[in-house]
Parts: sequence; C-alpha cells; structure tokens
Amino acid sequence: MKKHKFLHAYTLIEVLVTTALLVSLVGISIPIYQNFQIVNELDSAVNLSVRVLRSAQLQAQSVQLDSNWGIFYSIGKVTIYKGTTYAGRDATQDQVYDIPANVAVSGLNDFIYSKVFGDPSATGTITFTNFTTVKTIVVNSKGALTY
Repeated sequence: MKKHKFLHAYTLIEVLVTTALLVSLVGISIPIYQNFQIVNELDSAVNLSVRVLRSAQLQAQSVQLDSNWGIFYSIGKVTIYKGTTYAGRDATQDQVYDIPANVAVSGLNDFIYSKVFGDPSATGTITFTNFTTVKTIVVNSKGALTY
C-alpha cells in the first residue's frame, strides 16, 4: 500500500479574508482608542486640578509659612504659589504641575485661599476642554469643589 502525503496550505482566498478582517478590526479600534485617549487626558487634567486646589487650600488653612496660598493657571501649567498675588509671589515656593497639552483651561485662572479659613478670593468655574469634550470644576465661596 502506498501512503499518500497530503500537504496542508492556505488558499489565497483564506489569506485575503483573514487580512481583510484584521484591517477592519484595526480600522474600528483606532477611533475608539483616540476617543479613550481624549477622555483620559481630560480626566487627568481635572483630577490634577482638584488635587492642586485642595493642596493650596490646605496649605492656607494650616497657615504654612504664615501666608496665603494661591492657584494660577497658565498655558499647559497650574502653579500653587505663596503670597497674595501671583505677580508678588515668593517664586521659590512655587509648585508647578503640567496639564496635558491637548487640554485648554478657561474660567477662573488666578485666586488665593485665605489663611486659617481657606476661603477663596473668587468663586466660579474652571472649564477644561479637549476637542469637543468639556468638564468643569465649580469653586464655591467656602472653597468646596464640585466636578
């Protein structure tokens, strides 16, 4: 008896179908990943800002270095500073944090927390925008944050 050897191989159609499926999956997942990245950067900026705002308020309430503490937003950065104004601050005490590059910040951009009570000098909203997605932080008269 003769033994027949069968060679197993993929046909051209099978290779083309597999390639088409892979290309489709990649095509679908790229926009999903980009949207995830946009939302993640925005959430990161809001969470960073909440931490910075609370830190400045706590430093003012604990009368750290016997001073008021403030927050200043500039392009791509947020700064906690010691003093009653950003221009007249003690720059050696600055704590600077980077905000993701694709996130624009508007609204309240400079205010001071008072010593002992930690009340902010201004109230309102800080708005974070990343393309079409918007998130806000509301600062009330007692310094409480809503986001």
